[in-house]
Amino acid sequence: MSRRRANKKKKDDFIGVVLIAIALVVVFVGGYYFFSENKKLVSRNKEDNCRVDGFVAKESVLLVDTTDSVNPTQYQAIKNKLEDMLENAIVDERISVYTITEDPEKNSPILVTCNPGDGADKSEWTSNKRRLKDKWEKKFKTKLEDAVGGILDSDLTKQSPILDAIKSVGVYSFAASKAESKQLVIVSDLLHHTAGLSHYRTPKIAFSKVKDSPYLASVLSNLNGAEIEILYLTRPKDHSRQGRTHLLFWEKYFEKSNGSITNVINVN
Repeated sequence: MSRRRANKKKKDDFIGVVLIAIALVVVFVGGYYFFSENKKLVSRNKEDNCRVDGFVAKESVLLVDTTDSVNPTQYQAIKNKLEDMLENAIVDERISVYTITEDPEKNSPILVTCNPGDGADKSEWTSNKRRLKDKWEKKFKTKLEDAVGGILDSDLTKQSPILDAIKSVGVYSFAASKAESKQLVIVSDLLHHTAGLSHYRTPKIAFSKVKDSPYLASVLSNLNGAEIEILYLTRPKDHSRQGRTHLLFWEKYFEKSNGSITNVINVN
């Protein structure tokens, strides 16, 4: 074999070794990336999309009061608030929907679902983004929209046990929640009306008048540090019952229930 042919063979062998090394590096890096991405996948319950390991990034509750009628503006405000919650929901946020019924025993959530993520933060290389988006639409967004739509079509009631409903929210959603952040969104006129206490019979009653009563003790909640936003549904017929003094009653109630009002939006 001539020296030229021998040198060419050595060069070809060297190039071959380099190419094999590069291929091995690519395979290793690609495999490591794929393995790392797949480790991020979590198992979820089919019923509510929540993680099997129980992790919840944020605990949110939407409580809608339909014991009295809502006008078209208020109806749209409720839908807008739901859309806002959906758009700003973080991955693994759990959202529970409650309504207010005359029977306190039926105040458990009508829907509980977790945000599995819409795939916006995923890689095209390791995830089917269209499938993730479709799953988010069907199993999270649409389920919540249907639940709230059903509530808004509910029949009116003679009583309005708002305090009982908030107590249930504490029991079912907040008391045992380990989520670092907790939020309660209440859509209501806040006119509690039962045999034990009524804002209709005693409008703008001071919280100090009932804070030590047996009735209040029976409906006191544990909101476990939740931040509370209120869509305050006001009506001309309730002008004498609603307003700043009325809201002060609720501020004191939430303080005693280990919660705090962060925002009140008047919706008339």
